[in-house]
Amino acid sequence: MRGFMGFGSSSVIYSTKFWEITEKLPVVVEIVDDPDKVEHFFETIKPYFEKLRTGCLVTIDKTHIALYKSGTKKNK
Repeated sequence: MRGFMGFGSSSVIYSTKFWEITEKLPVVVEIVDDPDKVEHFFETIKPYFEKLRTGCLVTIDKTHIALYKSGTKKNK
């Protein structure tokens, strides 16, 4: 998911502008897996986030899966 507007920790509102080369917008990366795997993944990437010069926010939430339907591969 890509946000079109964000509120930074420095109390600055960022929004999409087509003329910006680099955009300072919120990004959400969602991973659904076993809690142990998610925690292990986070511990692996945590040092990269701690080295950032700018602020960031990482959340880990419990997910309730309401429906899961596996698909089948299409034969070409």
